[in-house]
Amino acid sequence: MRFNSKFWSPFAASILLLSVSCSNEKNVEEEVTNTFTGGKDEIKLITLDPGHFHAHLVVKSMYDQVDPKIFVYAPDGPELPSYLKSVESYNTREEDPTSWELEVYKGDDYLQKMLSEKKGNVMLTAGNNKEKTANIKATIEAGINVLADKPMAIDAAGFETLKEAFELAEKMMSFYLTS
Repeated sequence: MRFNSKFWSPFAASILLLSVSCSNEKNVEEEVTNTFTGGKDEIKLITLDPGHFHAHLVVKSMYDQVDPKIFVYAPDGPELPSYLKSVESYNTREEDPTSWELEVYKGDDYLQKMLSEKKGNVMLTAGNNKEKTANIKATIEAGINVLADKPMAIDAAGFETLKEAFELAEKMMSFYLTS
């Protein structure tokens, strides 16, 4: 992975440090890239099941490297309206307003929809801890980077799944770096 450190904001640096980096094989028709240079709008953010305020905090400010269009995938429930309300409050505040544009999909098949559409290159998850580990692994398998809050695993089985996800991400990153 090549990047120029003088272009990295604290947010973009945290994506690099906290994300589980991975890349799928190149597809000529694929518009979203999983490599990061620090360029404007190169991070295409996907928010999956934003059930925790950590998802809200990530979009409290704008970042040059993050495209203002965010793709949100979530089940129908009380967490989604809370997230949407927070983003709207950031967009409409008087001091330093943000300008996030949300494209929202809600439904029970939100994970499958996100994985099939692949509209972004970084998936943010800060929600249901019971499903988080499986969602992280599935996202990595799809070749999408992951930014996750804690805890990423809440039991021994989840920890094993998380270890598998990290091993897969490491293999994918090694393949990319040597290609």
